[in-house]
Amino acid sequence: SSHGSAVRIVRDGQGLTTQATVYPGSSMSWTNNSGSWVCSVGYGAHDSSGRQYLVSAGHCVADLTDLYFNKSHFAKGVHSRYALGRQSVDMGIAQVDSDDSIATQVGTWGQGSNVAVKGSRRAASGASLCKSGQTTGWTCGAVKSYNVSVTYKDEHGGPNTVVTGLATSSVCTEGGDSGGAYISGNQAQGMTSGGPIGQQCSGTNSSGSSYFQPLDDALSYYGLTLNTN
Repeated sequence: SSHGSAVRIVRDGQGLTTQATVYPGSSMSWTNNSGSWVCSVGYGAHDSSGRQYLVSAGHCVADLTDLYFNKSHFAKGVHSRYALGRQSVDMGIAQVDSDDSIATQVGTWGQGSNVAVKGSRRAASGASLCKSGQTTGWTCGAVKSYNVSVTYKDEHGGPNTVVTGLATSSVCTEGGDSGGAYISGNQAQGMTSGGPIGQQCSGTNSSGSSYFQPLDDALSYYGLTLNTN
C-alpha cells in the first residue's frame, strides 16, 4: 500500500443547492457538536427487506446524525467504519426516509444529461470516470489504482486517520465533494473520500487527484443491492 498525505473532503456548512430530487452528487448537510458540515450525496441501495439506504463515505456519516437535503430531513446515518484517529475504512450508510428516495441517475451539474446508473461493475485501472459533487460539480479523469492506504490529516488539529481500501484517481475534488458519486460509463464506482490539502479544481477536465471508496466493497460489506435505472 502506498501512503500519501491528504485531507478528508468535508467543509463547514454554507449555502445549499436546490434540486427537485436527491440526485447523487447533490449537497447534503448535518450538524454535530463541532458545527455544521456539508458532503455530497452518494448512491441509493436496498436490503433484502426493501429498506432504502444511502451509501456514503464513512466520514460523512460517522456521527450517525440526521442528514438534510435542501434543508429537509432525508436520511439518518446508521453505520460507519470511519473513526477519527483510528485505522478506518471510509464507508458508511444512512437509512433513507420512507418519503424520500435517491435517484438512479447521477447529476452532472449542467455538463450534459444526467447519467443513468446500470450497475456497479468495477472499472479497470486506467479507465475513464467522472464524479459528481456539490463543490466542484462534474469532474473527470481516470482510475489510477486500488487497495491504497492514505493518512488523512485533521484540519482542526485532531489526530491523523489512516484509511485503507481506497482507490485513487486523477479526478479533481475539493472540500464538500466527499461522499459524492463516481461513475465510469453507466457503472457506479464509488464515493469521494478525500484529496490533497489545498487542491483547487477549474473545470470538468482539470487535472488533480482524489481518493474514493469503491462502491462494490461497500455494497458487499453491508449486504445491499444497488438501486439501478
